[in-house]
Amino acid sequence: EAGVGKTSLAVHLIRGHPWQHHFTRLPGGRSAQAARRNLAAQLIDCWDLAGEWTCGGAFPAGADRPDWFGDLLRAAARRRDQRRPGTPIVLVVDGLDEADTEGAGADGGLPLGLPVSLPHGVFVIAMTRFGVEWALHAVRNPALWLTIDVDSTENLADMQRYIEHVTDPGT
Repeated sequence: EAGVGKTSLAVHLIRGHPWQHHFTRLPGGRSAQAARRNLAAQLIDCWDLAGEWTCGGAFPAGADRPDWFGDLLRAAARRRDQRRPGTPIVLVVDGLDEADTEGAGADGGLPLGLPVSLPHGVFVIAMTRFGVEWALHAVRNPALWLTIDVDSTENLADMQRYIEHVTDPGT
C-alpha cells in the first residue's frame, strides 16, 4: 500500500552496504533500459569490470538489452567468487510497480527486464505495491515474498519501537 514506507525501507537497506540500487521515482527511472544501465554501471564499478564490459568507459551497443544485463550479473558473480567469496550481491529496486510496463512480462521476463533466475549468491530486493503479481510469476524458486500489512500488530509494534528509538534522547 502507499505510505507503508517501502522507499524508506529501501534507503535504509542501502545505507552502509555496497548494494546496487535503483529508484523508479527518480527522473527517467521508470524506463527498463535506464534501470538496467543504472544497475549495470554500479555493478561494473563495484566489481571492477570496466575493462571487459565497457568500451572506453562507455556502454557497448546492445547494453540496453536484458540478456546483456543478465550476462553482466553472472560476470559480477564470478568476479565476486574470485575476490570475495561468500559476499552477497544485492540489487535493491524501489517502485517495481511504477516501472514502465511496455514489454514487461510479455516474454516471461520481469518488470525492468530483471532476470528471472539469478546466479548463486545474487539477490533482488524489490519494493512494490500490489498489482505486479502478474509479472512476478516468472520468478524461479527459491523466492521469498514478504507482504507488509500496514495495520498488522507486528508492523505497528515495529513502527512504535522505531519511533521510540529515534526520539529517545539517550540513544
